[in-house]
Amino acid sequence: MKKAGRTGWRRLRWPAVVVGVLLTLYVGGYAALYRRGVAEADAFGYTYFFYDSFIDVLAARDSTRQHHVLLLLYGPLNGLHHDWLGGRSACRCMMFGLSRD
Repeated sequence: MKKAGRTGWRRLRWPAVVVGVLLTLYVGGYAALYRRGVAEADAFGYTYFFYDSFIDVLAARDSTRQHHVLLLLYGPLNGLHHDWLGGRSACRCMMFGLSRD
Protein backbone atom coordinates (compact mmCIF):
# COMPACT_ATOMS: atom_id res chain seq x y z
CA MET A 1 0.00 0.00 0.00
CA LYS A 2 1.16 3.51 -0.80
CA LYS A 3 1.10 6.25 1.75
CA ALA A 4 -1.41 9.02 1.11
CA GLY A 5 1.08 11.81 1.82
CA ARG A 6 3.55 10.74 -0.86
CA THR A 7 0.91 10.40 -3.51
CA GLY A 8 -0.22 14.00 -2.97
CA TRP A 9 3.33 15.33 -3.15
CA ARG A 10 4.09 13.41 -6.34
CA ARG A 11 0.98 14.82 -7.91
CA LEU A 12 1.91 18.39 -6.99
CA ARG A 13 5.64 18.18 -7.68
CA TRP A 14 5.65 19.08 -11.39
CA PRO A 15 3.12 21.90 -11.15
CA ALA A 16 5.13 23.31 -8.22
CA VAL A 17 8.33 23.09 -10.26
CA VAL A 18 6.68 24.81 -13.25
CA VAL A 19 5.26 27.59 -11.06
CA GLY A 20 8.66 28.02 -9.39
CA VAL A 21 10.46 28.31 -12.73
CA LEU A 22 7.91 30.79 -14.09
CA LEU A 23 8.11 32.89 -10.92
CA THR A 24 11.90 32.89 -11.13
CA LEU A 25 11.78 34.01 -14.77
CA TYR A 26 9.22 36.74 -13.95
CA VAL A 27 11.25 38.18 -11.05
CA GLY A 28 14.54 37.78 -12.90
CA GLY A 29 13.21 39.56 -15.98
CA TYR A 30 11.92 42.39 -13.82
CA ALA A 31 15.23 42.69 -11.96
CA ALA A 32 17.25 42.87 -15.19
CA LEU A 33 14.98 45.48 -16.78
CA TYR A 34 14.79 47.46 -13.53
CA ARG A 35 18.58 47.63 -13.12
CA ARG A 36 19.13 48.67 -16.73
CA GLY A 37 16.30 51.21 -16.59
CA VAL A 38 17.52 52.79 -13.36
CA ALA A 39 21.09 52.99 -14.69
CA GLU A 40 19.86 54.78 -17.83
CA ALA A 41 17.59 57.07 -15.81
CA ASP A 42 20.53 58.03 -13.57
CA ALA A 43 22.71 58.68 -16.62
CA PHE A 44 20.09 61.05 -18.07
CA GLY A 45 19.17 62.59 -14.69
CA TYR A 46 15.60 61.30 -14.76
CA THR A 47 13.65 60.30 -11.64
CA TYR A 48 11.59 57.48 -13.14
CA PHE A 49 12.81 54.57 -15.23
CA PHE A 50 11.66 52.94 -18.45
CA TYR A 51 11.46 49.24 -19.20
CA ASP A 52 12.47 50.13 -22.76
CA SER A 53 15.71 51.81 -23.78
CA PHE A 54 15.82 55.51 -22.89
CA ILE A 55 17.23 56.30 -26.35
CA ASP A 56 14.17 54.65 -27.97
CA VAL A 57 11.85 56.67 -25.74
CA LEU A 58 13.60 59.93 -26.66
CA ALA A 59 13.49 59.04 -30.35
CA ALA A 60 9.77 58.28 -30.17
CA ARG A 61 9.16 61.45 -28.10
CA ASP A 62 6.76 59.34 -26.04
CA SER A 63 6.80 56.12 -24.08
CA THR A 64 6.86 53.16 -26.45
CA ARG A 65 4.39 50.33 -26.86
CA GLN A 66 6.95 47.89 -25.45
CA HIS A 67 7.22 50.02 -22.30
CA HIS A 68 3.44 50.04 -21.87
CA VAL A 69 3.18 46.27 -22.29
CA LEU A 70 5.98 45.68 -19.78
CA LEU A 71 4.44 48.26 -17.47
CA LEU A 72 1.25 46.18 -17.38
CA LEU A 73 3.20 42.94 -16.99
CA TYR A 74 5.59 44.08 -14.26
CA GLY A 75 3.35 46.73 -12.66
CA PRO A 76 2.27 44.59 -9.69
CA LEU A 77 5.85 43.56 -8.91
CA ASN A 78 7.08 47.13 -9.33
CA GLY A 79 4.36 48.28 -6.93
CA LEU A 80 5.51 45.80 -4.29
CA HIS A 81 9.14 46.74 -4.88
CA HIS A 82 8.36 50.46 -4.62
CA ASP A 83 6.08 50.24 -1.57
CA TRP A 84 7.91 47.64 0.50
CA LEU A 85 11.55 48.10 -0.49
CA GLY A 86 11.67 51.73 -1.62
CA GLY A 87 12.47 51.03 -5.27
CA ARG A 88 11.79 53.52 -8.02
CA SER A 89 8.56 53.68 -9.95
CA ALA A 90 8.37 53.17 -13.67
CA CYS A 91 7.37 56.15 -15.79
CA ARG A 92 3.67 56.09 -16.60
CA CYS A 93 3.33 59.17 -18.80
CA MET A 94 5.61 61.39 -20.89
CA MET A 95 4.94 64.96 -21.93
CA PHE A 96 7.25 66.73 -24.37
CA GLY A 97 7.02 70.28 -25.60
CA LEU A 98 5.25 72.01 -22.72
CA SER A 99 8.26 73.84 -21.29
CA ARG A 100 9.57 77.15 -22.65
CA ASP A 101 13.14 75.87 -22.99
